[in-house]
Amino acid sequence: MIYIPVQLYLLALVVATMLGVWVAIRAWTNRETRGALTLVAMAGATVWWAVGTAGLVLATTPTAELRLLQLNYLGMVSAPITFIVLALQYTGNGEYLTRRTVGSLVAVGGIILGSVWTNPFHRLYWADVAYATEVPAGLTTTPGPFFWVFVLFTYLLLLSGSVLFVRYATTVPHLYRNQMIAILVAVGVPWAANIPHVLQFMDADLTPVALSITTASVSVAMFRYKLTDLSPVTLRSVFESISTGVYVLDGEERIVDMNPAGRQMFGAADGMLGKRLADVVPESVYERFDSIEDHDILAVDGSLVRLDESVDTYYFDIRRSPIDSGREKGEIIVVNDVTDQKRQQRELEAQKERLEEFASVVSHDLRNPLNVASGHLALAREETENEHLEQTAAALDRMETLIDDLLTLAREGRQITDTEVVSLEAVVDAAWSTVDTRAASLETDVDGQIRADGSRLHQLFENLFRNAVEHGSTSPESQASQDAVEHSSTSPRSRAPGDAVEHGSTSPDSQARQDAVEHSTETVTVTVERWTDGFAVADDGPGIPDDRRERVFETGYSTSDSGTGFGLRIVEQIVAAHGWDIRATESASGGARFEITGVEFVDRDRAVSVAEE
Repeated sequence: MIYIPVQLYLLALVVATMLGVWVAIRAWTNRETRGALTLVAMAGATVWWAVGTAGLVLATTPTAELRLLQLNYLGMVSAPITFIVLALQYTGNGEYLTRRTVGSLVAVGGIILGSVWTNPFHRLYWADVAYATEVPAGLTTTPGPFFWVFVLFTYLLLLSGSVLFVRYATTVPHLYRNQMIAILVAVGVPWAANIPHVLQFMDADLTPVALSITTASVSVAMFRYKLTDLSPVTLRSVFESISTGVYVLDGEERIVDMNPAGRQMFGAADGMLGKRLADVVPESVYERFDSIEDHDILAVDGSLVRLDESVDTYYFDIRRSPIDSGREKGEIIVVNDVTDQKRQQRELEAQKERLEEFASVVSHDLRNPLNVASGHLALAREETENEHLEQTAAALDRMETLIDDLLTLAREGRQITDTEVVSLEAVVDAAWSTVDTRAASLETDVDGQIRADGSRLHQLFENLFRNAVEHGSTSPESQASQDAVEHSSTSPRSRAPGDAVEHGSTSPDSQARQDAVEHSTETVTVTVERWTDGFAVADDGPGIPDDRRERVFETGYSTSDSGTGFGLRIVEQIVAAHGWDIRATESASGGARFEITGVEFVDRDRAVSVAEE
């Protein structure tokens, strides 16, 4: 048997006590951390056990030694209970810590303590207690049945907690070696200290000293490496539930961890940890993985992928990120299946091609007969004067406008990728000069340069100006025109059945509308100005009612009988293509106002340097 000098034993107990107090204080300071309060209780039990053991060494009478031994059991019973509770919390098995479970542990512990403290009456814990005077002097006890219950209870709890800790430690990736070492030390030290004493290879019981080391190791793992900011098993659950394949490699490209999605993706076996990545993924795929420096999208033959055999080609978004934790280096490879996104992209591209084909058909097949009709109309107007010819000309003009707007809608929805620095004021002036503004006036305060597609920005202003001119007049004649539109001969009383539909109405209301249009003199003033991080186009016309401001950007919506309803829709598409925002509101004079925001302005000096380049 190994004998430890009393002085050295007492010194070890004092150190264990101080260490336990330090752990308890640190854990209490970080009590918001998962498991910290349980660590406080465990450290407290360890301190109690260490102090009680020191008291037993220093006791000089049998009675004092017996009382200290009985009190010492409070720490001896509490330590394994708190150890298993901490293990369950720390490893993410907190669902087992029900009231029934904790109550049962406390109840068994209470029964053991009760049997120790009442042993003189029943001798079920110690069959006999004697005091030996020979050196080393002290109590000698003969175990009773409850003693073996205590031993079984203690070892069962310590073994269960140790298994939980070790199982967790063995699943921690190699890159987290420091955390794994702290956990294994916490588990191994108590066994190394207690077993020699139980087998009577050592006279002194160093278990309280070992438990103080355990609490310190767990404290390091909890508060230095922050393992309980999120439960380790919870972290593991999150990692395993990710649908994206994740491979964690060490510096030699060996797999130290991978989630189920990564195993399923290429049919890897569960025992592939420690193998090279080349042993898990097909050779042709590995070669392409190895050629990626940072990020790429790979097309992989469907026969090499174990996800869905009906898919001919898979597309994977591959990202490689280095890991450098000091001495440990490695990388993480994330493989995201983007096959569905690619399929949707192809479908959108096919739809776009069909839309462009439609636009071409509209442009060619409709314009040809329209040009023929316009030519014959011109000849007819040279030969005779007839009000029906004027109505025909207006209808042909409307058809021309509709075709232009439809082509714009079909072709201008694409996202803008190439922009240039343009003068906002120059584009405004150019757009105003190409619109039939009649007698309308323009006021601008937009000195500055922005990044935009100049051609489409020009088109944006054209449509906003045309909208203001067509809808912004406030003259009595214009109102008469609007009234005429609203009350034009659409009822049986104002036209002959069949005739008005085929040849147009010649009712007084229709004539009033025509006269109002021809004699409209009151015009609108359009203002273009800087607005926060963008610009605004406003007019002093009648404005847009609140309940219609959201609808004005809808395709085909128009309050004018002659409008196509596409102009503001085109404006919205151009704004969206630039990544800007637009909203309809009221101008200071009560008219319509359109505010475009999110515009990137460029200072003049920078614009000059860009132009020179």
